[in-house]
Amino acid sequence: MTSRATQVLEAALALSDEERLEVAEQLLSSVPVDHERLAEIERRARRAIADPAGGLAWEAVERRYDARFAKR
Repeated sequence: MTSRATQVLEAALALSDEERLEVAEQLLSSVPVDHERLAEIERRARRAIADPAGGLAWEAVERRYDARFAKR
């Protein structure tokens, strides 16, 4: 993280909870949407809701995700 980004983060962390939420919302809405990534997250969420006992450990999911999207 650059020193400028660190300064911005420190200033943001000093804000109230509500102000931080507003800043976070604005920042997130400024980032381009990756529809493929969102579709994958939604697919996984639906599967987890349908079968709460199923699934993989986070470490395994993270490795698969990194492998899939690192190729970009």
